[in-house]
Amino acid sequence: MPDEKPSLFDIQYLKPETIVIGVTGSLSSGCTTIAEYLEKERGFVLKRLSNNIRSELEKDGIKKPTPKQLQDKGDELRKINGNDFLVKLAFKGLLEKKTRKYCN
Repeated sequence: MPDEKPSLFDIQYLKPETIVIGVTGSLSSGCTTIAEYLEKERGFVLKRLSNNIRSELEKDGIKKPTPKQLQDKGDELRKINGNDFLVKLAFKGLLEKKTRKYCN
């Protein structure tokens, strides 16, 4: 588990020109296609919430998680830390990298 939970208080300090776009959808809905377009064609930084979940699974010894393992671990992290936990981690990364554009 990450030692420190990111705070929504910190998120308010993003620069006004920061653009944050969250792309969500079910399997095969085109989320990856639009996210990769925004990254490659529009210069956004792609941040996948699942990467934080993968990091946690690696700590458990799981190197190549199945979609079910990702879902189950994500559910566990949200249950323990709150429904917005993974999003807060993404924003924490945004604050640390100080990027202007960010895509999930």
